[in-house]
Amino acid sequence: MISLKNLPRPTDLVGDDSAESALRLALLEKQKALRNANRAVLIIVAGVNGSGTGHVIRAFSEWLDPRDVRAFAFSKRSDEERERPLFWRYWMSVPPRGTIATYTGAWYTEAILKRAKNKITKRTFHRIIRHINQFESDLVNDGAIILKYWLHLSKREQRHRFDTLLADEHTAWRVSKEDQKSTKIYDDYIECATEVLGESNLDIAPWALLSSSDPASCAWYIARDVEQRIERSIKAPALLKKIDDDKSVSSSRNFLKDIDLGLSLSKSKYERRLKRYQSRLADLHRRSNEKGTSKVIVFEGWDAAGKGGAIRRLTFALDPRRYQVIRIAAPTDEELAHHYLWRFWRHIPRAGHTTIYDRSWYGRVLVERVEGYASVERWRQAYDEINDFEQALVEHGTLLCKFWLHISPDEQLRRFKEREETPHKQHKITADDYRNREKWPQYEQAVNEMIARTDTSWAPWRVVPAQNKRYARVRILEHLCEAFEQQS
Repeated sequence: MISLKNLPRPTDLVGDDSAESALRLALLEKQKALRNANRAVLIIVAGVNGSGTGHVIRAFSEWLDPRDVRAFAFSKRSDEERERPLFWRYWMSVPPRGTIATYTGAWYTEAILKRAKNKITKRTFHRIIRHINQFESDLVNDGAIILKYWLHLSKREQRHRFDTLLADEHTAWRVSKEDQKSTKIYDDYIECATEVLGESNLDIAPWALLSSSDPASCAWYIARDVEQRIERSIKAPALLKKIDDDKSVSSSRNFLKDIDLGLSLSKSKYERRLKRYQSRLADLHRRSNEKGTSKVIVFEGWDAAGKGGAIRRLTFALDPRRYQVIRIAAPTDEELAHHYLWRFWRHIPRAGHTTIYDRSWYGRVLVERVEGYASVERWRQAYDEINDFEQALVEHGTLLCKFWLHISPDEQLRRFKEREETPHKQHKITADDYRNREKWPQYEQAVNEMIARTDTSWAPWRVVPAQNKRYARVRILEHLCEAFEQQS
């Protein structure tokens, strides 16, 4: 149970030059250790208006090497931010490994303030808290260190601090109209804050609660605590959220064997249906754009299953100004420095736009799992991370469609040989394609478990028989038309 009463008031070495010098040196040493350990640190300083969060962050940030520190203070959402899911802007702020990010209020202030002002329902409030916990768990599971501090003032102390600042013409500017209004909703704000602090006080990211009667002492306390906790975190193994082993076992059902690979279309039927569905999809897509609906379309499947051909028939029906195709290959150095979902969050489309992923975040539970690029713990963690990510998209109103294109091993081999014999297709075939074929049973097991664990009510899988390319292309367009119509 979190309580904001009788909190400790940090007091000790403020003004002690030798102590300050030693602390500054220790902090710089920890920054170097962070770079060597390839760990990111997120420092969150939140509290009631007037508690001095900004002053505290500025004070201890002066003792850090600024080249490896970024500061964030989220204010009113921009148009770009409003047109994307709630946590998009927070994911974009996640620091690369080896660096530090400081946050004034972070993702907490907005939720508390909206609930205190009754701008969101209690249900929405708790949904946001759940996303906060998942977000922080995702980052900690990836090796990040999250340090959270709440600076508290009583209602009387808050009013006194504002009055003191307003009385001096040199400091009056520091009290905004929003600050003055906050005194009227103080009790509601504290009630909501207490609830958030209690529900987000995770073992992997606990809160430190402090009285902010003296911001300078708070800065000292936090700087020293940051230094000590970074040292302990680097020496200790990263804390991972526990996994429910019952949910992590491989699926006993073979979803792929249930697929009828004999389905096909003649060339004449294909051309008629392709034209019909492309025309229908073009109209539905145009109407969807006018409504401001964002779309995310995911293509996964076996090598040579026809993802590229299906994407070309799809994009033929779309306004080229309103879509982008993201081809996922080996991650860049910048992407490797972040949580694996970061590179997918960054391409989430604005309102009225579409992102098509040629392979996606499912690489974590497919190729990274089978090839050993991700530890067993990390790819098992990924199922919950992926489901939460997709739920965040859908809750925002994004239309999400996921396709797995299925073919037989014999058909794959035939297509590989065809590519080798066709000059303009030779670039599509590599030694890795043949090497992956040797692990077909392991990939099949991974695909079946992927479908079992991520075929959710909000983001169902559509497994498409792709033995016949013509049938697959038309079926995908038909699925998309149905999905667009259901959401309209």
